[in-house]
Amino acid sequence: MIAITSLTDSPLRRLADYTLDTVSGETEWRSSSMSTRTAQNSVTDLLFVGMVQLNDVESLRMIERSSELINLLGRS
Repeated sequence: MIAITSLTDSPLRRLADYTLDTVSGETEWRSSSMSTRTAQNSVTDLLFVGMVQLNDVESLRMIERSSELINLLGRS
């Protein structure tokens, strides 16, 4: 498992096989928080695309299944 987490010790950090550390100092307007989330989303997207490319058939099946489950949640 790959976790994007802060440098502090946490249950997620201990469970992860790999950690991508993130550091953000907050400002009055939280602009660093927004830029941190943008950077984290970019890294997450790159990891996702890389994993899909490793096994496209299985990945597509899992993506379709995820979509089905999300649709079921929307109906409840």
